[in-house]
Amino acid sequence: MSSIIIPLIFGLVVALGGAYLITIAETSGYIILLLFILFIPITIAFFFSVSKTFKKFKSLILSLKWFHILWALYLISGLTFRLRSTQSAIENPLDKAAIFRVCLVTFVGASLLLAFAFQKNPRLDRIFGGVLKWLYLYSLICIFSTLWSYFPLWTLYRSVEYFIGVFLVGMIVSNINDEKDFKCFLDWTIFLYGILILTVLFGVICYPNMAINRGIGILGIQIKGVFPKIAANGVGDISALVGIVSFVRLISYNHNRSFYFIVFIVSVITLILSQSRSPLTGFLLGIILILFLSKKIKLIVFLILIIVMFLGNFWDIFIKFFMRGQSKELFWSLSGRIPAWKVTFSVFMKNPILGYGAYAAGRFFVGLKYGYMMSSLHSDWVETLIGTGILGFSFLLICLIAVWWTILRASNLKNPLCNQLRLEVLGILTLLTFRSIFSVPFTWHSAIPWRLVIGFAQFLEYQKESKLLKNQ
Repeated sequence: MSSIIIPLIFGLVVALGGAYLITIAETSGYIILLLFILFIPITIAFFFSVSKTFKKFKSLILSLKWFHILWALYLISGLTFRLRSTQSAIENPLDKAAIFRVCLVTFVGASLLLAFAFQKNPRLDRIFGGVLKWLYLYSLICIFSTLWSYFPLWTLYRSVEYFIGVFLVGMIVSNINDEKDFKCFLDWTIFLYGILILTVLFGVICYPNMAINRGIGILGIQIKGVFPKIAANGVGDISALVGIVSFVRLISYNHNRSFYFIVFIVSVITLILSQSRSPLTGFLLGIILILFLSKKIKLIVFLILIIVMFLGNFWDIFIKFFMRGQSKELFWSLSGRIPAWKVTFSVFMKNPILGYGAYAAGRFFVGLKYGYMMSSLHSDWVETLIGTGILGFSFLLICLIAVWWTILRASNLKNPLCNQLRLEVLGILTLLTFRSIFSVPFTWHSAIPWRLVIGFAQFLEYQKESKLLKNQ
């Protein structure tokens, strides 16, 4: 009897969901119906993997430690729950949302100090050494830039906030003993971002007028997060991140792949609907690197043939999608970034060594003086140059190079799980490196994916050292 009831309930849910989507299609656009059709196979796959999904979730929850909670709180502190202008940020820097953020970061910082104080035999080399030392130096330069900042209090808080994030990574790595612990840490991070994707989809279904920008590009829609507020590019970043990790697990596992199939398809759909060009490009570059390093030659050839066939038949459609309805002038100005960068560079040349204050120079000095009212300059490297000059720029660049070098050279990992984690992290690092040209994934709060990547590089360094000590 139960074998009949369960499919009936499942069919009823699908039918009711379809009826609801049809009723809002007139106002939300028939792209919603297309989404419904795409989600049918996803829902069916989910139905057959519910028990496995529950087991994965239960195992993850039971494996959590104190630092996982602090990690989640730090991520939440970086979410946006309201939008405000630069002028309002100056007039009232501590509104209710800002106070909430400050309280969360303060709690994380205080908890870390307590954990450090009461930790027996703290591994100082893991907390402050390795590749992390370069990020500590960068964050210290940011703090010192308060002395010459255009908006000192803003620079001081944001720099201390960033330093706490670096310290958090060091404390987490010092408490991770093996690759299973790090996988739990990475799984927890992906789980949190998966929840964010669900909030975006919830907004699209329940609040389409707020979650969908209409008339954008060839699709006619562009999705974003409602609560928390996530810009379309942010949706693209999160989707690409989750998509990369689920893709690695699809090609790495020989069984129990239905769950990761669902996650991968959902993340790709949200990535496409976000119409975020640089996250999509970074995602594709990450996939290519993963396939190359995992020696999936047949799959690479197959994808190349598919791409050639697609571009040959649908080149015009692809160009229209990538242009996103913009004029050629706006497209080649990188959506207005290049004019802002030119102005910023001319200002930077007047004080190239020290800059004008981390986190404040771009938004408050260049922004207010030259009329570019943006929360950032949409490039880690431009933002770093104007904020901390060549000094801070150099430490951040050295840190990125050190992370790439550390993870790439660990190519002879015999442990399958460690090798899988390496592929996942390299895919994420590829995405972040490409995105850093057009956004601020390395320097902006809370930069969780970047901290995850550098944490893995730190983990690899000290795993190698501990093995050398054992061999001696």
